[in-house]
Amino acid sequence: MKPIIGFAPMDGFTDAACRSIAQDIRNEYGDKNQYDFFLWTEFMTADGFVRNREGVIHHLETTPNQKNLIAQIFGGNEETLLQTAKTLDKEYKNRFVGIELNMGCPANNVMKSGGGAELIKDKKRSLEIIKNIRKAIDMPFSIKTRTGINEQDKLNQMEFLLQASPYVDMITIHARTTAQGYGPNPDRNFIYQLKEQLPNQKIIGNGGITNYEDIETMRGNLDGVMIGQAAIGNPWIFTPHHPTSQEKLTTILKHIELIKNFSTEENLARSLMEFRKHLYSYVKGIPGSKEFKTTCNSLKDYHLLVDHITNFFFGL
Repeated sequence: MKPIIGFAPMDGFTDAACRSIAQDIRNEYGDKNQYDFFLWTEFMTADGFVRNREGVIHHLETTPNQKNLIAQIFGGNEETLLQTAKTLDKEYKNRFVGIELNMGCPANNVMKSGGGAELIKDKKRSLEIIKNIRKAIDMPFSIKTRTGINEQDKLNQMEFLLQASPYVDMITIHARTTAQGYGPNPDRNFIYQLKEQLPNQKIIGNGGITNYEDIETMRGNLDGVMIGQAAIGNPWIFTPHHPTSQEKLTTILKHIELIKNFSTEENLARSLMEFRKHLYSYVKGIPGSKEFKTTCNSLKDYHLLVDHITNFFFGL
């Protein structure tokens, strides 16, 4: 199997529209013979899925072009994690190629719920959760985690991952501890050492990649890499291609149209507001982008926003 390039799951960013854009760019400009491209959904709360599925089901939306899509879930309640995994395995097999448990998100609200990076504090309990999910589903099952709670926890985390490996089909490691958050100095050596001890396990490295050229540098002995923040507003990072201004405009307009298609008339204004974080990343560093963003902030109408974007790029 070819090594993997993955688009990391990011809450509030990697929705169906964002992933579809990344997939299209990868299809058009990617080196398909060198890497396989994988996508992850935004992580979805297992508690929410069990108690109010309609409130979180949008996290599972997708488009026909997203072939290698993995559903990521989070939570600290073993019962709802199991129920969610079983339901995805039973009802969504045709949509996803796997299910993943998030064990690495350092956000306070996620950790307070017992999910994300909170799970690696009680490694014995988390290992049982992993074993039970594995027994409950047929789909490929993976985990995404970090190098530990802090520097002192790294040896314990390494041992935990060695114990968890027989029960998962893939392990993705964010190369920072929970204490580091998204700070500097990711520890890629931790991931390389894990791969050395688990040569037959699929290990994906994540954290610190800022351009396409860094993909091969980070990959080393790994089975692939995952890119997150650097891909927002720059889906070309998954390819060796550098876009022209016209290509950027075309992509932005396609992205905002997808946002509209996934929105109802009632929530379109809110969706456009949320789209701005993508839009501002697309135009980052372009002369005049500061003034462009100021005007965007006052535009709530879809057509006016599209016209403003188009005029900005035509004026470059």
